[in-house]
Amino acid sequence: MRDRTKKIAIIGGGLSGLLIAEGLIRQGYKNVSLFEQGYQLGGKLHSIEYKGRSHELGAIFGLPSYMNLRELMDRLKIKADGPKLTRTCYNTRGVKIMPLPKEDLPGFLDEIKRLPEISSGYKGLKNPNFDGVEEILMEPFSKWCDYHGFKVLKTIYTHYFTIFGLGSIEEVPAVYVLKIMSYEHLMDFMGIPQFFTWK
Repeated sequence: MRDRTKKIAIIGGGLSGLLIAEGLIRQGYKNVSLFEQGYQLGGKLHSIEYKGRSHELGAIFGLPSYMNLRELMDRLKIKADGPKLTRTCYNTRGVKIMPLPKEDLPGFLDEIKRLPEISSGYKGLKNPNFDGVEEILMEPFSKWCDYHGFKVLKTIYTHYFTIFGLGSIEEVPAVYVLKIMSYEHLMDFMGIPQFFTWK
C-alpha cells in the first residue's frame, strides 16, 4: 500500500497491535487508528497488584539475544530499569531444587548438541509465519521431543517455557515453542545472562 493517507484500522492494543501501529507511523502513514476493547493498552504486558504484591501477566524480562527487542528499546529510548532477577527453581512442594540433576548432564549435553542440527532440518521454523509448517511441528512440543529422543530437553523447556506462563509443553505446538524459545534464546537463558527488566 503506497498511499500513506489511506485509513488503517488495527484491532487490538496488545503488544502486536502497538508495534504494528508504531511501525506504520514510523513509515509515514498518517491515519492509523488502534482499537482496544479493554480499559488499557498492552494486552498481557501489565502488572497487577494483589494483596500488596506485584504479579506480572506478560513480559517479565528480555534476553540479550532478543535483537528485535533491543532495537525497539533503543529506538523508543526504553531503559532496562527494573529489578535484578534471581534464578531459583522449586518443585511442586516448594522445595528448592537443581534445574538439572547431575545424572542428567551427559544426556543433556548430547541433546543440546543435536537440537540445532535437527531444528535446522525444518523449513517451517525458518518462515516468519506458519505457512508450510511440517506436520510433526504442529504436535505438542513434548511429543516432538519424544519423536527426536529429547528426554532431558523436555525438562529444560518446562523450566524455561512453561513456568513463565507461555503454555504447557504438553499442549502447545512444537513450532510455537521453538519459535519463542529458539536454540539461541535457550542458550542465552541458560548462560545466566543479564536479563532486561523494566519498572
